[in-house]
Amino acid sequence: MKRLEQEFKSCGFYFKQLKREGSVAIYEKKSVGHNTVSYEVIRIGSHNGYKLGQNYISPAETYPCNSMWGTNGFTATTMENAETTFKSMKDGVPDGLVANKPKRAERKADSKQPFLMCLVTGEARPTTLKYIESKAQKHGVTPDDIRNHYISKFALKLIKRGHSIAKAREMLDINNSKKVSSKVLQTALKLNGRVQNEKQPVLVG
Repeated sequence: MKRLEQEFKSCGFYFKQLKREGSVAIYEKKSVGHNTVSYEVIRIGSHNGYKLGQNYISPAETYPCNSMWGTNGFTATTMENAETTFKSMKDGVPDGLVANKPKRAERKADSKQPFLMCLVTGEARPTTLKYIESKAQKHGVTPDDIRNHYISKFALKLIKRGHSIAKAREMLDINNSKKVSSKVLQTALKLNGRVQNEKQPVLVG
């Protein structure tokens, strides 16, 4: 089986493998023509080969696709956060961890639980208390506000493009019917990146 390349270019970014243990790896991600750096921690997948038209694609390892982000792929802004996520995944954090599991949902604001649960997908990503506290300070809110209003990167993009939560879940192939109020979603949009237009109606579904 062909192993995942250690260095490659995709969608205007350069990717370089910094660390790998088993199927878990850290890749440095740089924008072409810029010095902006982020890190992606992934669980490497694979396929057993398939036929594409008249061509046969040999068995190979694969990088997680967009719909798997938040489950088998996570973005980190620092190497320290990437290392924390890497350790969590390597130690066997379940791929399908979801927000509505009682053990996770009942955590208090001062919990040591290093996860953020996406309002849209119901999936979780490892994080650190330092990151949560830093983001809370930046927005002038409590760490609990950050935990309760997290939206994953790809779900956020779909919502900001005008898709309802129900449509975003459908596009991401997510089976999650948990209701999200308009007020909660408005707050989440403010705490997860810049709001393009504050007067733009929020679609809830």
